[in-house]
Amino acid sequence: MPAVNVRTAVVYTCRPDAGAAMAALSDLTRVAEESGYRVRTAVSDTTGADMPLALRPGWRYLNGLIGHGGAGALVTGSTGVLAADSAGRWSAVAALAERGVEVEAVRPTAREVGQWMRIWRRPAPLPRTRAGLEAADRAGLEPRSCCVVFPARPEHARDVRKLVSGILGSWGSGVEEDPDLVAAAVNELVVNAITHGSWPGDPVTVTVERAAGELRVGVADRSPLRPHRRDAGMEGISGRGLAMVAGISDGWGTTRAASGTGKTVWMRLRTRLNAPSGTAASVPAGEGPAQHHPDVTAQPCGHLITGRAR
Repeated sequence: MPAVNVRTAVVYTCRPDAGAAMAALSDLTRVAEESGYRVRTAVSDTTGADMPLALRPGWRYLNGLIGHGGAGALVTGSTGVLAADSAGRWSAVAALAERGVEVEAVRPTAREVGQWMRIWRRPAPLPRTRAGLEAADRAGLEPRSCCVVFPARPEHARDVRKLVSGILGSWGSGVEEDPDLVAAAVNELVVNAITHGSWPGDPVTVTVERAAGELRVGVADRSPLRPHRRDAGMEGISGRGLAMVAGISDGWGTTRAASGTGKTVWMRLRTRLNAPSGTAASVPAGEGPAQHHPDVTAQPCGHLITGRAR
């Protein structure tokens, strides 16, 4: 069977409601894949379109990947997510075009199907072949990532778990553990960040990255305090989350924000076929929106508890 050319893309959405943003991200990723794109990165921000792109943590993460040639197209529902006004949308689309990135609105407004949108189309970079991408996927080497930013509210933990389960299923991540168990471990980290590492409404960032034969998950919150152990007890129905993380992962720990405000708790899992020697390892997940440096690299089993701090 002849190889089929496939273009790589990044997917982006922004909604004021976190649950709607994550649902839209899953939908856009599916539409992009069905349209023949190989999605390199999927990102959602929880904010209104009136917030400048430069101030959105998810966009900053995405912008760094675009800057390193991460995609030939940015797939979104409408360019309205880029700015609240026409001038801002024009500016954002033009800036992306200058970097060789074409904006593809899969649910465009009437204005977006007009000439003003098409004039920013630029020749795409040389495509990858589907055969090559699928071979890399089977080896767990093709870099792929997802980043979602949402306010710390208990109801969003379920949204994240559903999104991560979908990601692991669609990527064919190659980890030995059951994807549902991995998603459950991610859920424990998210619940902890919401409950113990944040004040209500504070931003929480979840990043899932696959590269160099590893799957890395990072959950960032604003508390700079180190996690410490709490025993669940014989009758406890909570307190076993960190034991699950330690039990299924090949390593976990924390990185502390360089600013001193915030941290990322991360875990990594090797894929079935690891990267060949000489392949660069990925940075810990969650370091896209802000720079971090190592703080804790190994932890005992127990329940992860961090105090809220400003």
